[in-house]
Amino acid sequence: MVVFGFNQYTSIYDVDAEVSSLTLTGGSCNVGAALLECKTSLFVGDAGGRTRVLLIFVAESLLMKSTTLLGR
Repeated sequence: MVVFGFNQYTSIYDVDAEVSSLTLTGGSCNVGAALLECKTSLFVGDAGGRTRVLLIFVAESLLMKSTTLLGR
């Protein structure tokens, strides 16, 4: 599980560098569980007047995509 705390960074450049350094590990993805985690732990409590932002990165391998397309 990757937990990315944006409050650790002081500039968009730092965030961009960190996102660029992420490595895809492969395997399955459970978007439903990820959204539930956001709802139950990330978006609770007062945000101090700040806007809450949720970015969702869902990647699919090129091989999976071509296999899916070929199967249709």
